[in-house]
Amino acid sequence: MTKNLRRMFTAFILSAACFYAVEYWYQTLDLGLKITSRQESVARLIRHNNEVQRKPVTRLIWEVVSNNENLFPGEAIRTTASSDATILFLKSGTTVELEPDSQVIIQGDSNEISLNFVKGNLFVKQDEGAQNEGSITLKTANGEIDIKKANLSLAQTEKGVDLEVYSGNAKLTKDGKTVEVDSTTAKSEFFKLISPLPHLPAFISPESKEPVVFQWKKLPAGYNVYIERGENRNQLSRVDGYFAPGEQGEIKLQTKTGKLYWRAVAVPNDPKAEIQYSKTIYTQVIAKAPPTLLQPEENQTLVLSDSKKITYKWTTRSKATQKLILEVATDRSLKNKVLQKNLGDNLTFLTIPVDKPGDYYWRITGFMKIREKLEPVSSSVQKYTVSFNAPLVPPIPKSPANNQQFGFQQISQKGVYFSWQPVSGINKYKVTLRYEKKFEDGTVKPVEATKESSTALLKWENLEPGAYSYFISSLNDQDETSKPSELRNFRIGEIPKIEWTTGSEKTRYQYVTATPSVSISWKNSIDNVAKWKIRYAKTDDFIETAEWVDSPTNIFKSPLSESGSWNFQVKASDQDDNLLAQSDIKAILVIERPLLRAPAFAPQMANPIASNRRGTLNVQWNKIQEAQSYYIQLTNEDGEVIRNQTSKVNETAFRGLAPGNYKISVKSVDQYDRPGPSGELRDVVVPDGSNIAAPKLKKIDVK
Repeated sequence: MTKNLRRMFTAFILSAACFYAVEYWYQTLDLGLKITSRQESVARLIRHNNEVQRKPVTRLIWEVVSNNENLFPGEAIRTTASSDATILFLKSGTTVELEPDSQVIIQGDSNEISLNFVKGNLFVKQDEGAQNEGSITLKTANGEIDIKKANLSLAQTEKGVDLEVYSGNAKLTKDGKTVEVDSTTAKSEFFKLISPLPHLPAFISPESKEPVVFQWKKLPAGYNVYIERGENRNQLSRVDGYFAPGEQGEIKLQTKTGKLYWRAVAVPNDPKAEIQYSKTIYTQVIAKAPPTLLQPEENQTLVLSDSKKITYKWTTRSKATQKLILEVATDRSLKNKVLQKNLGDNLTFLTIPVDKPGDYYWRITGFMKIREKLEPVSSSVQKYTVSFNAPLVPPIPKSPANNQQFGFQQISQKGVYFSWQPVSGINKYKVTLRYEKKFEDGTVKPVEATKESSTALLKWENLEPGAYSYFISSLNDQDETSKPSELRNFRIGEIPKIEWTTGSEKTRYQYVTATPSVSISWKNSIDNVAKWKIRYAKTDDFIETAEWVDSPTNIFKSPLSESGSWNFQVKASDQDDNLLAQSDIKAILVIERPLLRAPAFAPQMANPIASNRRGTLNVQWNKIQEAQSYYIQLTNEDGEVIRNQTSKVNETAFRGLAPGNYKISVKSVDQYDRPGPSGELRDVVVPDGSNIAAPKLKKIDVK
């Protein structure tokens, strides 16, 4: 008992110690959170791609950080192998761009920021318009760097930390000594890129296919240079088709836009010499894309009724486009301006009143900062017409084109799309479709169908193969109809045919079931069939009103209500119930398969047939060719069945018959196990001399 108490006491002490340790840990974390909440933020995450994480250095668990979240001293920030981030330090205006798989720790306060570089690659950029207050220092394994006045990059290498200053100057302090470093005092390199530089984006014009110019410090003769490019620093590949002698000092190449990593490679002609590599840099390649005009469209007529206002809409294809200007004039050269308005950087639409109708021209001009200068990028000039009265005129059809041919499968899946040039001031349109339709009585007559649309697009589904014509009309607010547009024609091709196994001609089917039934099959020659469906009706009925039923395979079996002539049709559909193919209507005469005739008794059989004295009766009959077996029945003079027997051959024997007179008949049984009609009912005589006597009771005990 004492031993168990000792164990329980020890377990209690251990449990209590663990509890208080966990409680102390949580209290410490809570205190850390409270301290963080009272701290002043020193930085902000202003941009990121994919997941970026942070955590206070006193904690173990990382958490995701989002755009525009504040960052505090004592926090570690890291990127994953597929993410990057840009951090803005609020007082100095310095931005630090973390490349994938990088980590820094923010220390100090808002006046004296210390950034501890843990791993990866980063780029430091100064904002010229920032207040530039406070100090910011970067701590590395090589010492401390005052980065407040420099654009520089820092990279972790196998040999340590590599520092490159692109503009401005940085103060490097190590072992109590301070050295000022700028772009001219950096260590000498054999192969050095001159442009583009990481802190300056490269601009290209997609319309003119403007190249990016790569320049390097000219090499001595005997080297050929090519460029490697990639979206990841560690996954660069050669840009094929571009190379130049090292002494030329530049290569011009076409490239896509976006943030890309680059490296120049110098291959010596001397096989004994080493291949030289420049540093890997990244550059933001930006398209010099002008704003795109959306509304009003080119040559569009705007009918203004009540509001007498126009809404201009546009979009900018580059985030670098700023300081937009809207210009509206009465001439294409924009000399006679009626409006010029500064729009700022982010506006994408503007509504303004219009004084009078007429022709107008407009464009949007933006500005992009290229090589530290603002350069204009202008859209094309577009014309539009303003009218205050909406004419009731028909629209101009666009599609289908006149005499256009459509494949049936295309139409069955997508339908026919009708489109037209909208009429300004008209909000409703009517499409009229003419075609020939087959009715239940079998007659074919021309019909006309209409559909309305509030847009300049209409989808018409479930159209059958054949020839069609259509026109489009405009409807005003009073539902008055304009004259029809030009009449256009189009044709939908025939449905692919499913072939019946027995052909399309009328055939006969003989059922062998107790009631009328049918079995019909077709060729499985259509691709991508997910469902078979079949419909059928009596010949006198209209099959097109019959209901479609599923068939699991290309063989259909079903009972029918009656014999006679029936029509059948099958179709194939895909997984989405789109029609793939359809058969012709097939007529089938459904009748019962005739039963086999009864066999005649063999010529040697006497009439009546007599058994022997032992009561054995041997019977033979003529063979029926298609019979699978025979059914023999023996009855007495009162018609009661005495015995039934089945035989696979054309003879049988009855044994042990009692004396008396009988009758015997034979039926043929076909391969479907159907007995045919009875044949001749022949007399049978079992003589009195038969040694088969009636049974006797041997002993009866009565109590």
